[in-house]
Amino acid sequence: MKTISRRTVLRHLTTGLGVSAIGLAACRPSDFAELIDALAALATDREAASAIGRAFLDEYPGERRDPMAQRLALELDWRTGMPAADLASALLLRIERDFRDARTVRVNAWILSQTEARWAALTKLA
Repeated sequence: MKTISRRTVLRHLTTGLGVSAIGLAACRPSDFAELIDALAALATDREAASAIGRAFLDEYPGERRDPMAQRLALELDWRTGMPAADLASALLLRIERDFRDARTVRVNAWILSQTEARWAALTKLA
């Protein structure tokens, strides 16, 4: 397995591609496919992000695709037509807030923000 630093993953977030969704409260599970694809597109090293996501899902088997996507959609204030740069910025800000508020998880030997762990898991599931 390729080793990658969290800083590298976060740096790559800023080079993603576009995405969207609307009316989160009324979204069906399939409605989150667009968000999941957009989040996965932010990973320039998708293999590394997927490996982190797999490790997270192994450590936290109760985490599920659609609830994770819905949570991130709300936390990132995601909407249809949201530019990729805005999504990447919202993701980075949320990750910073997670660390500030001690919203972290341990995955293997890493301490990750809950947001970045879920982002990696959704990248794996995309």
